[in-house]
Amino acid sequence: MNIDEMQAGREMDEVLGKALGVEPKKDWNVLNTDETATAFCGESRREVENFLTEHLKRNPDSWLKDYHVGYWEFYKKYSTDIAAAWEVVNKLQPDYFVNVINGRMEGEKDGVLGVDVEIGRYGTFGEDIVSDVCAETAPLAICRAALKALGVEA
Repeated sequence: MNIDEMQAGREMDEVLGKALGVEPKKDWNVLNTDETATAFCGESRREVENFLTEHLKRNPDSWLKDYHVGYWEFYKKYSTDIAAAWEVVNKLQPDYFVNVINGRMEGEKDGVLGVDVEIGRYGTFGEDIVSDVCAETAPLAICRAALKALGVEA
């Protein structure tokens, strides 16, 4: 898959989070056997284990008897949340300049509204743009440009 064709969502957020070296957040849950459903979620493993233990003490034949404690990892919603996307910009800025331009895509007066993001290395006076991306939203454009600048291939 081409970076320019990647859609905003969990997959893009995970690829970018890993490229940036960000630790994912753990969401602790009481999960069914094939981990497709959750019965309870909490802030910590201990909280979730206590819920399951206490529930099974009161009702040992509960439908929860086949459930277990586990977690899902997830990254911030970089590709859909502008605040999270700006965190990406802040992480890049020690090594790269980032220009975000809002306007009409392709520079056409009647063109589709979009966002252009340029990322380049400092000290090259614009001669070393390593990534230039247009997209429908700022978070998506920032994420695609960041993935390209970091050398990620989808």
